[in-house]
Amino acid sequence: MIRRSLIVVVITVIAAGLAGAFSSAQPSHKVATASLVFGQPRPDMQVVAGGFSAGDQSSQLVPSTNAGLVSADDVARATAGKLNMSASEVRSNVKVSSLQSSEIVEVKASRPTAAEAAQLANTYVNVYVDRSRAEQRGRALTVLKSLHAQLASARRVTTTRNSFGSKSAAAADQLRSQIAAETALARVGSGSPAVAETASPTDTASAPRTSRNVVFGALFGLVLGIGIASLAGGRRDAGGYDDGMGARNGDRQRTPVGV
Repeated sequence: MIRRSLIVVVITVIAAGLAGAFSSAQPSHKVATASLVFGQPRPDMQVVAGGFSAGDQSSQLVPSTNAGLVSADDVARATAGKLNMSASEVRSNVKVSSLQSSEIVEVKASRPTAAEAAQLANTYVNVYVDRSRAEQRGRALTVLKSLHAQLASARRVTTTRNSFGSKSAAAADQLRSQIAAETALARVGSGSPAVAETASPTDTASAPRTSRNVVFGALFGLVLGIGIASLAGGRRDAGGYDDGMGARNGDRQRTPVGV
């Protein structure tokens, strides 16, 4: 029993020590988190939100899809260009995840210093928001061209067909309403997605977490040690058992038959 306990203790200590040494050997870095929110247009845009024929469709997507959009390669490349980094470096230092049952997407950036980590996280989310709004405006401008063409056609119908003037006027009014909505979208965007929280150097966390890794290493060593001790004890028991008289059952001499 003492031998088994000693095996468990030794293996646990060794595993914890190895985990601590490995963790300490890893380069130290800081982690900063910024977040985006995908949802309804901001209050001043909700009045015309119903008229957006090419509005922000991403706000209707599931959280995992939003996270996939934020982690796109073109966002990493654009961020790298602003920070004088490589796109692969940005991808390896940025982790994008969605909060379960919410419209929040978190962007965690890791860098050697807290200031660099916060800068990377904030630049990344701002790049995504700027690109998303630029896409919204581009779609709105395209739709505006079509709406203006339709309005010009409706005016011609009103002028040449007096019998249908009332209907044409109503259609023209509807087109003007849609043009107003798309003009607002082209000017300022829908307001979704938006930066929900910026990263601050004072809010960063350090990595690697040596204390946590040591605890996990010790738990792994404990389980491993118990397993090895059980196997060693099982093999020993299979070799024979003590009969209480100084001899093991495997060591007894067999008495010849007939003696």
